[in-house]
Amino acid sequence: MRIAVLGPARYPLVEPFAGGLEAHVHALVRGLRARGHRVTVFAAPGSDPRLRALPLDLEEFRSSPAARADVAAPPERWMREHHAYLGLMLDLVRRGHHHYDLVHDCSGHHLPVAMAGAIQVPLVCALHTPPVPWLESAAALDPGLTRFVTVSESMARAWRHAVEPEVVPNGVDTDRWTPGAGGERAVWAGRVVPEKAPHEAILAARSAGLAIDLVGPVIDRAYFERCVRPLLDHRARYLGHLSQASSHRVIGRSRVAVVSPTWDEPFGLVAVEAMATGTPVAAWARGGLREIVAEGAGVLAEPDDPADLARAVAEAAQLDRGGPRERATSRYSLPAMLAAYEELYDKCCVGGLVALERPAGWPGEWVRLERDDDPAPGSAADPTAHGRLHWAPLGHPGLRRRTARVSRWLDRSAPDLLVSDVSQEVALLARLHGTPVVSVLLPGERADPAHALGLEVSDEVVAMWPAAARGMSPALPVGVRPRVRCLGGLSRFPLADPPPVRRGARSALVLGGTGGGTVSGTGSETGTDAPGRVAAALREAHPGWAWRTLGPESWSDDPYADLLRAEVVVTHAGQNALAEVAAARVPAIVVAADRPHGEQRATAAALREARWPAVVVEPGEPVAGLLEQVARLDGAAWSGWVDGHAAARFADLVVDRCRTRRAA
Repeated sequence: MRIAVLGPARYPLVEPFAGGLEAHVHALVRGLRARGHRVTVFAAPGSDPRLRALPLDLEEFRSSPAARADVAAPPERWMREHHAYLGLMLDLVRRGHHHYDLVHDCSGHHLPVAMAGAIQVPLVCALHTPPVPWLESAAALDPGLTRFVTVSESMARAWRHAVEPEVVPNGVDTDRWTPGAGGERAVWAGRVVPEKAPHEAILAARSAGLAIDLVGPVIDRAYFERCVRPLLDHRARYLGHLSQASSHRVIGRSRVAVVSPTWDEPFGLVAVEAMATGTPVAAWARGGLREIVAEGAGVLAEPDDPADLARAVAEAAQLDRGGPRERATSRYSLPAMLAAYEELYDKCCVGGLVALERPAGWPGEWVRLERDDDPAPGSAADPTAHGRLHWAPLGHPGLRRRTARVSRWLDRSAPDLLVSDVSQEVALLARLHGTPVVSVLLPGERADPAHALGLEVSDEVVAMWPAAARGMSPALPVGVRPRVRCLGGLSRFPLADPPPVRRGARSALVLGGTGGGTVSGTGSETGTDAPGRVAAALREAHPGWAWRTLGPESWSDDPYADLLRAEVVVTHAGQNALAEVAAARVPAIVVAADRPHGEQRATAAALREARWPAVVVEPGEPVAGLLEQVARLDGAAWSGWVDGHAAARFADLVVDRCRTRRAA
């Protein structure tokens, strides 16, 4: 994957790191590259040459004297950061979609989020700090184009008034931060600033009877001179700003690491680094430290309570060094963090090309397509292109705009793969753009010229039914058959495993739909369709049963509760309806409706051929006693049709094809 990482502009990504953010971005970039991604990082000048960072040069902009004369002018440093990120974002707007598949924003600046809608590729924004006004404003106005992530549940709670971030904890390279031998002194590491309060760590260690070493850059010199230097002596030493290797040696030979923030620490990378060396942690229970420092790895103290921090130091100093190391390697390793981000990237890099509204929670791009089904099919001019296509009416403006929009998206996004569900014309269009295609196969006769063309140009063909359902697509082109992957039935509902006890309920649910034929069975319009006629006959033959009907006139977006209560379901043979019945593990009477290409007839035939908990019925067949017969079937046998893993199999297939494409 081609990834642009937006780093911080204030401090370079180079050892010795100015803080945890710089260390994190450095590890993120190198780790993603090691896993095969093409990563471009934008960062402050002076960053590690191995990163080949493109500079965010704050010196490129200086306000004019006239601009600085404005009494409301923001600070000059703020304007330089604004100018650097504005230039970067404008460049991404112009050219980013040609070079990157995704932007990972670690800048902490508001402009990447504010301009996310203009860059034409997904944006992941990592929130490494509590809410700050400019970024909070941009996040609150984001229309769902940005995928927000933060480093701890504590930070997620702090941001949820504005966004719904996912949590990906930071990771450390536990092959580099290896176990140390320990020692007799405590250690404190971090930026020397008031909110990190190293002076409190000195006092706590002193109260616990331990000497302490301090490691880190002095950011606030006045604070250091006022609060830290007066406490320094042979039992409290400041060792300076050290490289990671030197910091590792100091922390690894320490008895306990003291972490003393006076603010809610977003994560607490220094605590994880200490634990990776086996050094236990004593910390005030603030922010992400409450999640990191667990029993056996360290001891937490009441925030801002010096005496309790001293207690925590004394107790943590007695812990075995194996516990901290085990927690760091099992929960906060660099590979675990990188894998979590890769999973998030895969979610973001999914574009939807659909004529419907964007669904809530859709993670990636959503392209709204024009409708092409007006005028009605009967009045369209040569819609099948002389029998070679399914739907391509001459002169239709919606079709023209729809096709052009798909083409523009294919050109702009250069996707690794397109999944066509189920348009053969779109499959052919994508393949003509040089994009590999996975097509979704429906049941029934699919050997007509349009299906043959679309399926034959597809790299993979997926079927949402189990391999044990024989004959679902009885006539396929010879070259297509080896590419068909039967993934199992796909239901939106959880599995009813074990099935609920229904025996003796004598309740029947009639399940209709919007496209699979009416199954009302109320007796009013039963002469117009086969499912309706069978349902009416069943009601007449079983007067002692309670009936409930769901269909076009009594629609339910969530029929799952009704499915769980029913002893028997009467349903058409549409794929979705059958999968919902199977997920609920309820025996069924299935009636095939007339659909194009014999879709439901093929499904009904497959149900007859195997021992599924269903009975297929045709209009006119005797139905007396049928409900009792079907109720005795074991609904648990539907587990072979819907096992709950079809979506994961589909996702794995798509991800595997995408990664194979990228590797090539």
